[in-house]
Amino acid sequence: MRIFLYLAISFVLLDQFIISTILPNITLFDVGILFYVLYILTIRRPITNKRIFIPIKIAGTLYFLSLFVYNTYLFIINKIEIMSFFYIIKEMEYFLLFFLLVNSYYYIKKYSLNLLFVLVVINVLYAYIEMVKGGISFYGIGALVTGSPEPSASIYLMIVFVLAFLELNKIKPVFFFIIICSFPVIATVSRINIVSLIFIIFIIVITKLYNNGFSIKKKNAIINLSMFVLIIILFLSFTQTQYAEVLSERIYKLDNAVENRSDKWANEYELYSFDNIEDYLFGKGKGIPEQIKQDSTLGVDSQYLRSFIEMGVMGSFLHLLLLITTISVLWKNSKYKAFILTIVIVFSLKSITIEALQVTRPAISFWGLAGLQMGYIINKRYNK
Repeated sequence: MRIFLYLAISFVLLDQFIISTILPNITLFDVGILFYVLYILTIRRPITNKRIFIPIKIAGTLYFLSLFVYNTYLFIINKIEIMSFFYIIKEMEYFLLFFLLVNSYYYIKKYSLNLLFVLVVINVLYAYIEMVKGGISFYGIGALVTGSPEPSASIYLMIVFVLAFLELNKIKPVFFFIIICSFPVIATVSRINIVSLIFIIFIIVITKLYNNGFSIKKKNAIINLSMFVLIIILFLSFTQTQYAEVLSERIYKLDNAVENRSDKWANEYELYSFDNIEDYLFGKGKGIPEQIKQDSTLGVDSQYLRSFIEMGVMGSFLHLLLLITTISVLWKNSKYKAFILTIVIVFSLKSITIEALQVTRPAISFWGLAGLQMGYIINKRYNK
């Protein structure tokens, strides 16, 4: 039933931008994915049954099956707790988000994009209100749905990503809106996300220049606009404004941050005893950092380290295989390869300092952006 698809995308988008937790350990995102599962069970031929999705489904099946089998074994021998399966289910939900975005783009494109646009406007207005009010701390402004530093920056960066996708695919002329939505990313004073933002805008400019044959008129307009963005970023970085002071302070402490982060990674690794070859090959189990620390925070501060600790070499390989397979399918079928390359580079960079691909809002951003791009590809191919 199509109503389940409307409800699914509504709950997922509301979770990302307005409100998330509704009950302890239950979010609107969870409810949205449940509605999507109901949709899959009640529709006869979803668009995601096409052959193009087979490699992604096979890689996903191998990855999640391996997680369930090995973690069930660890649970039976009392090395992990039942909550470990919560993290596996969460990852499955993020993976299902990819297919939800494909289906919603194909079947209810107008509704999906209109709702997304409304929620983006609400969040950008909120960000500007916070900036005007001076709602800034050492970590910058927050977002409507969360006050946490990195997730807030990831939300605003995702907005820029989505608008870049719309711009490059010529769905709407939103380039100036991209610039407007860039300032909230800067106001979070998240260093890795500001670097990612600059990289995204650079790719947009180069792509637009290339697609327009580097015509003088187009080139001058884009270069001028890019210079405007650069000037604003430099102004915020080096003038004596409240945001500049906070951002400058964090930039000046970059060396200390790198040293502190590397020390933390070493301490995190030493916290988990790798006693035998089994630990190195298959890991200590999903959610083991939270279990050992008796804390709900992620705390490892690196996707690469967390993957190795939880899943070992084999699990990390299967996870990488799933990501590479998904990106390969996108790359093969999209003419906007620069956009896909940008996603890969940005999330690879973010994964150095946070768990950007598992159990976090950035992970939702990754699978959401991939699903949005695939939805566009499928819509153009089968719904002409």
